[in-house]
Amino acid sequence: MNCRMLSTLGVLAILLTLVGRDQVTAADEPFPEEMLVQLGEPAVYRVVSTNTLVVSMPRSVNVNLEMLQATYEGLVARNQVPAGMTKGQCYCRILQLEPASFLQVSEDRTTGTFSMTGSGSAFAVSREGILLTNAHVIAPTELNDLANNPTCVAQAMSDPLAAIAKHVNEQLGDELQAKSNAAIFSALIQRQLVTVQSREQSIRLFTKVPTFPQMEMRLGRIVPDKEAAEGIPAKVLASGRSYPGRDVAVLRTTRTPANLGVNDPYLLDKDRMVCLRLGDSADVLPGTKIQAFGYPAGAYRDGIMHPDAQRLVSCQNGQIGQIKPLQGDMPVVFEMTADINHGDSGGPVIDKYGRVIGLNVAIYPVKGDGELTMPGHSVAVPIDVAKSLLKAAGIVKLAPGPLTEGWERGLRRFAAQDYAAAEKEFGDLIQLEGGGFGGGLPGIGSPTLPLFDQGNPYVRKLYVLSRKKQGSNLPFGN
Repeated sequence: MNCRMLSTLGVLAILLTLVGRDQVTAADEPFPEEMLVQLGEPAVYRVVSTNTLVVSMPRSVNVNLEMLQATYEGLVARNQVPAGMTKGQCYCRILQLEPASFLQVSEDRTTGTFSMTGSGSAFAVSREGILLTNAHVIAPTELNDLANNPTCVAQAMSDPLAAIAKHVNEQLGDELQAKSNAAIFSALIQRQLVTVQSREQSIRLFTKVPTFPQMEMRLGRIVPDKEAAEGIPAKVLASGRSYPGRDVAVLRTTRTPANLGVNDPYLLDKDRMVCLRLGDSADVLPGTKIQAFGYPAGAYRDGIMHPDAQRLVSCQNGQIGQIKPLQGDMPVVFEMTADINHGDSGGPVIDKYGRVIGLNVAIYPVKGDGELTMPGHSVAVPIDVAKSLLKAAGIVKLAPGPLTEGWERGLRRFAAQDYAAAEKEFGDLIQLEGGGFGGGLPGIGSPTLPLFDQGNPYVRKLYVLSRKKQGSNLPFGN
């Protein structure tokens, strides 16, 4: 073998080594920090689940007033009644602490139908419309949740409190009644005297409101896009149990009309969502920097923010504080400093590589003024738990798809200030996702002059910014 051949082979070896190294680096390279929020925005949805429940419970529930009176007199004799607490308040407090000891329930039962709505966050993970969220977000059929439903509780619990109020000749406050009702109802649940069945469930996904009225084309016909107002319908493929169980649910969108006559009911949903890639829980260490996404609808007070503010995904940065064991189906949870709120449940927690390492799930409360009212540590479900639920749903391989790949490339190019290349990437996405959520007309528009009211609003925003960075004149209103 001559020297020239050796030299050529050496060059080839170096080139192959560099190609392999570049590929590895691309997979392991941190995502531009200023683009992490933009990376997650289009993949995260607000999810609303409405359940029609059939609840069976005792026809009548009463309280043993003689036992309550004796218990109260014993506390008075031992000087254990708190100062300022009325007799009625003390009765209710006793009932709240030990409701099962004082309840008298009938053997015959009654059945009622109730509607319960839960909301939270979800995020897309595969091109076929696969999303992840918390089990407790889409399944408010947990019996303990019914204890917080005033309509359901009041129907069964009115007699005991009315009897107490009459016995002590005292009017019980609304808050006192609510707490007592919930305690009584929970006691019935523990004694398995209350059962519940889900009759019907509706799951809808919502994202950022499009800038303009949308149109979309499906099978050659243009129809008004109602998804912005009514949400994207979805169904549950697999679900664990609420925290501290494996609090994850796998969703799949079901937007395809039933009368299409196609074999694959998800055919038209493919490549209509920007997705997030999943990381590995085993690689997460305390101190890992994270971004937590979600829709904290309860954080917006009436009269301050516009109602559309609730349709914008929020993001909180922080870090993993510690990995702690749990008494439940989940072996461990991630404790984190990101300040999440009610409504953020089910939202993704991503690391510096833009990979999802967990799902928001709960907030540990800490004591304040004698009540558990102040927020404490935020907690996330490790992503490996979600992977096990995906496997249970028969999903063995996730495919983010070309929308996700183009979105990632566009953000990296934008961060590198290569705005011309970023414009092309985002323009191509607007073309590619024609007919996707937020509308768009397939085949209409171009990367150089698209319809500005089509495509994903987050993609469109970055497309417009890329043009502005290059000094492009944009149509009025964009």
